[in-house]
Amino acid sequence: MQLSDADKKLVALLKRRQQQLIRWRWVGFLGAISTLGTGIYAFLVLEHFLRQPDPPAVLAVACLVPAVYVLFGIGAGLMVYLFLCWNGKPEVSLLLRLVEESQNDDA
Repeated sequence: MQLSDADKKLVALLKRRQQQLIRWRWVGFLGAISTLGTGIYAFLVLEHFLRQPDPPAVLAVACLVPAVYVLFGIGAGLMVYLFLCWNGKPEVSLLLRLVEESQNDDA
């Protein structure tokens, strides 16, 4: 199988993206852990303010509740994405392997 120049560029682009995804997965994992940790800390601060019925505590609760939900949502979403794509996209890996095998067979 002969690949055109455009196909070769596309294969090179897919290889680079796959390698970058695998390389940056640890950064994403640390980001997800820190986001979840920040959400847990905000939840503990929120729990502290729930025990005090004065107006500043009510304002702090009103500001922290959305932050806790957003931090947990982002952290959980990033963890799920990283879990699903830890080794890169399987269809791209299969395509790259098939291209390599077809080029090795032609040579």
